[in-house]
Amino acid sequence: MLIKDIEMALTLAESKGWKPGGESISRNALIHLLRRLEKTTTELRILQLGSSQTVFVWEALRSLDLLPVEVIVIEHDPIRASQLLTNTTSMTGITLNWNSLKQVTDGECEQLFSEPAEASERWGTIGKSVPLNQYQHYTIRNTFYGEAHQIPLLHNKIDVLIVDGPHGNGRSFAFPIFSSLLKKDALVLIDDFDHYPFAADLERIFSFDEIYKDVWEDQHWLLVRLTGGKIEAKAMLQQ
Repeated sequence: MLIKDIEMALTLAESKGWKPGGESISRNALIHLLRRLEKTTTELRILQLGSSQTVFVWEALRSLDLLPVEVIVIEHDPIRASQLLTNTTSMTGITLNWNSLKQVTDGECEQLFSEPAEASERWGTIGKSVPLNQYQHYTIRNTFYGEAHQIPLLHNKIDVLIVDGPHGNGRSFAFPIFSSLLKKDALVLIDDFDHYPFAADLERIFSFDEIYKDVWEDQHWLLVRLTGGKIEAKAMLQQ
């Protein structure tokens, strides 16, 4: 996309209530992401974890006919999810999925990464529910969206994965659990990428090229493009 079109969309989103940062990916991160997206005859599919306020940006892009997007947002905070549901009722192409949180052991975590092809199915059989009063703990361990394996998406159909939730190291579970849903050249935007070894965890599943990263003040994000699945590559070499 052209910068002038991106700025037009962001300005419209701000007039509708979008506030960069906080509950949204930063302005700079979105600009770098959108610069790598082009209007096509088919809708771009985006899977967004957290960052609920960013829906105003996707709606602006659609209403200005700049980018045809189909967005699925997963949110764990019940109050935020309720607000988001109100915001998205009149929005086209944006679907909200409220999820509970679930926590797994270190051993179960390792299983997800060592066998990503089975991670989605396995996620439905492991772990325990996280109490609501722990949902906002920033350092909670091995925790991810409890119903992530039930998201109705087709394999190899996600063009963009935005990872901005939940709290703690467990947001890395997105990589094995959603590994079969991502296109081979999907863009992945990771917010707060240096809080935990998220990039290293992604590299356990996929090879990728780094496009840009920002570590200025409170903006810590990383944008990459996938170049293939490592597990698949290993299997081919062993044949």
